[in-house]
Amino acid sequence: MTIQELCQAIRFTRSILVSPVELWAGSRVSPCLEKRMRRALRRHKQGLALLIDWSTIATCPSRDLHRQHYYWRNGAGRCQACEVLRQEVSA
Repeated sequence: MTIQELCQAIRFTRSILVSPVELWAGSRVSPCLEKRMRRALRRHKQGLALLIDWSTIATCPSRDLHRQHYYWRNGAGRCQACEVLRQEVSA
């Protein structure tokens, strides 16, 4: 599974990326797909960490509100939910 397919699967299953290596999927994901997603998380750990740092919508925990509540940091708009996730990952 490529990183693009992983991001699509996360969006399709409405899962939440807790960190670059941890996913909260709830009960909506079949065990087979969840296993593939977890394997892809381990494989693309560095790429996901970069996407989290860039505050992309693919890794945003609140996709419906992404960039609606943002602030300016270093000349760029930052989603507050993405910023909280970024701080948790970097800690």
